[in-house]
Amino acid sequence: MLTKKPKDADIALGAGPGGAIAGQIIEVPKDVSVTHPYTHRRAAAEVQKRLGTATRFNTYDFQAAIHAEKAKRDDSSPFHYLMKQTGTHCYSENLIQHIVQKVQGDAGFLKRVRDAYRTKA
Repeated sequence: MLTKKPKDADIALGAGPGGAIAGQIIEVPKDVSVTHPYTHRRAAAEVQKRLGTATRFNTYDFQAAIHAEKAKRDDSSPFHYLMKQTGTHCYSENLIQHIVQKVQGDAGFLKRVRDAYRTKA
């Protein structure tokens, strides 16, 4: 993630001595359990909790939404993190908020993503 705040960055970039182009990349490790705390089922349950009982939302709907939003396009993104050692997909608070906003802001969102996911090739 590119940010001006060093404590929020995934990596830090800086110029070499005297402003030369040469520099050093310093990786700042992030705790995935903090940045992406939700597993598939927990994420779906959290979305359902925030939507309330008026809207049905389950793990299939979550899978359809992340497919439509291309949330798993990269192994690591603001929405998704793949733990390569175990193959576990983890999801962020940002994704939960994004899906809730999509569902609440567009009455046809869930129907469209369900239909698209059902007919995907």
